[in-house]
Amino acid sequence: MGKTDQLIFHYNETIKISETIGDTVKLGLVKMSLGRLYFNQGKLDLALALEQYAERMFIETNHRINLGTVYRYLGEIFLAQHKNALAVQYFHKGNEEAMKQNNQKTVLGRNYYSLTKFYLRTEKNRDSSLYYALKMLDVLKSMGSEDLADAYSNLSESYALNNKQDSAFKYKKLAFSSLDSISKFKIESLTKAQTLAFDDQLKLKALEKEKADKENLYKLYILVSGLGIMFLIGFLLYRNNRQKQKANTKLQTTLTDLKTAQTELEGKNREAEIEVAIERVRSKAMAMHKSSELITVVKTLRDEMASISFIKFSGLAFITQVDDSGYNLWLASKIFPYDSEHFVPYIPHKLIDGILKDWSTRPCFIIENLTFEEKNSLMRHYFENTIQKNIPEERKKYILDSKGMALSISYQNNFVLQIWNWDGVPFSDEENASILRFAVVFEQSYIRFLELQKAEALAEQARLDLIQIQTEKSRAEEALKILKSTQAQLIQSEKLASLGELTAGIAHEIQNPLNFVNNFSKFSIGIAQELNTELNQPEVDKKYVGELLKDLTSNQEKISFHGDRAASIVTGMLEHSRTSTGAKGSTDINKLCDEYFRLASNSWRAKNKDFNIEMITHFDESLPKIEIVPQDIGRVIVNLINNAFYAVNEGYKNSNLIGASHIIGLTTEINKPIVTVETSQTASHIQIRIKDNGTGMTDAVKEKVFQPFFTTKPTGSGTGLGLSLAYDIITKGHGGTLKVESVEGVGSEFVIFLPIKN
Repeated sequence: MGKTDQLIFHYNETIKISETIGDTVKLGLVKMSLGRLYFNQGKLDLALALEQYAERMFIETNHRINLGTVYRYLGEIFLAQHKNALAVQYFHKGNEEAMKQNNQKTVLGRNYYSLTKFYLRTEKNRDSSLYYALKMLDVLKSMGSEDLADAYSNLSESYALNNKQDSAFKYKKLAFSSLDSISKFKIESLTKAQTLAFDDQLKLKALEKEKADKENLYKLYILVSGLGIMFLIGFLLYRNNRQKQKANTKLQTTLTDLKTAQTELEGKNREAEIEVAIERVRSKAMAMHKSSELITVVKTLRDEMASISFIKFSGLAFITQVDDSGYNLWLASKIFPYDSEHFVPYIPHKLIDGILKDWSTRPCFIIENLTFEEKNSLMRHYFENTIQKNIPEERKKYILDSKGMALSISYQNNFVLQIWNWDGVPFSDEENASILRFAVVFEQSYIRFLELQKAEALAEQARLDLIQIQTEKSRAEEALKILKSTQAQLIQSEKLASLGELTAGIAHEIQNPLNFVNNFSKFSIGIAQELNTELNQPEVDKKYVGELLKDLTSNQEKISFHGDRAASIVTGMLEHSRTSTGAKGSTDINKLCDEYFRLASNSWRAKNKDFNIEMITHFDESLPKIEIVPQDIGRVIVNLINNAFYAVNEGYKNSNLIGASHIIGLTTEINKPIVTVETSQTASHIQIRIKDNGTGMTDAVKEKVFQPFFTTKPTGSGTGLGLSLAYDIITKGHGGTLKVESVEGVGSEFVIFLPIKN
């Protein structure tokens, strides 16, 4: 009937009853219908809030049968707001819900209709519009619907957009034909209904006539007597009345038109006021650069709402729930002069619990009207327990003397917006609807506030992290200096220790030829003295002289041999003691291994005279010479052999070696210390294997054995750099590989792989 005010009134009455009895499903249905009404009136923000509330109610109660319709309404609201991506998203959500419900083909058809219109008029998308127009026609036909005019019309437009004029003309004719059929059907139905109604009216009139005839029979005589007089008077009055009615009708029509125009103009002015005020609040929110500026947006909200002529209020509060300990509060009121957020500790109070507790389960909008006593109970609680105790006494008195307190409370996802006045007069429906619109828009301000808070927290954390990083960097640089100094000292110690090992071995090696030289020199002196004595005899025994000369010659040959041997050892010592230049040379690996094996063994025997080690070599005589740095590889061999000597010595002292040495390829007697050096060749590498039947290593030790400064030797016996330096020389200096195989209590084997061609 077009009576929108009555419709809104009955919707609101239904909302009150549904909230009283807790019928959340009915509440969602009414909110959905009321949102559709506001959408038709162009109040998009209010319509959006109500439809979102209905969506939440249907999801929480699992009443999904109406979700498809709600999603379609939300899609049309977003489309009207030019938010096309959201509109399409909700149209598709509506389709998904409708397809889940077997009895939702009507909703599915309407969603397809909305999608077709969207792609026809907004996107000009030929393929999508034709696709959804065909889907709509299929759904309507599957329902057995005869009302196919909209589907045919959409198909005609889609084919026209695709430049298929024949198909467009075909479906346009079908649309007209469908409209004619529907019109005939409606006319026939209306005719039947009117006929039935007319028959009922005839029966009713017959009964009434029968009753009236009886009554008129008694009144007839009285009426006839006064009829003549009344007829004359009536004629005169009729003429005057007719003229007066015409004038009154014309005047009433004019007044009605003026009143309608005035009402429409006032409505447009009020809507313009609200839109301008909302836009100012939105602009202020988007201009925020710091979270602390939220209070300026709250004040702007207060000022803009106060600028609207038909909204009368005393103040507003913006509340965010923290936890059960309390909540954060922003006030914008001349009575409460606070310019920033402050925390209000939670103290139990019936009215506060009724307003603030569990707001996530509440409707999006409620109205509270406090009596004089309720208002004073609430405000005395605030004056005694919160920061509001500091407001001037005259302002407290003004509040406590006021008649009552009318509250309009909007519950959003993360905050509550509370508007009040002190005269106790409840807010009108128009005021409440406008307040709800401001609350919905203000949510954008709060989202901006949360984003700024998060950004500020990240910036502060980044600043603290930078300070910590700079501090840690300074500490690390200082520690690195100390580490480099210590490392240099340890490397030098390792080099000196290695040089000491070589020197000891060389000294022991050179001692043998020197002993021979000394001994044979003394023998030669004795032989020379005997020869001189014999030559001074009167009769020289030539045979004896010949023997002496033979012995003397033999001694000189031995002295020469061992002198050459000593010279060779000294030359080798000078070569190996020189600092490596890194220059590679063609080298015989077998000779290098043999020489350093003997040097290492002589050094070991010099320090451990009571302990003998069986040394075994297996050299592949077919090995080619390869390009290496001899001094560096020699140091690696000495280091690995010394470690092998140490391992077998420890095993010998502990006497705990087991007899399963065959695991690593050693065949030997139990507890007999053996060190073996082998060379062999593959297609691309020369292998050097250094084996021992010493103490072996655990898996944990094997994983760390090449790490710098790692050692299993007692403190003072090793630096932990020998194997690390050996690993670097083989892998980085020569492009080879150094591996270890070991079984605890059985022995170890180090394998060096050197490439034949670099």
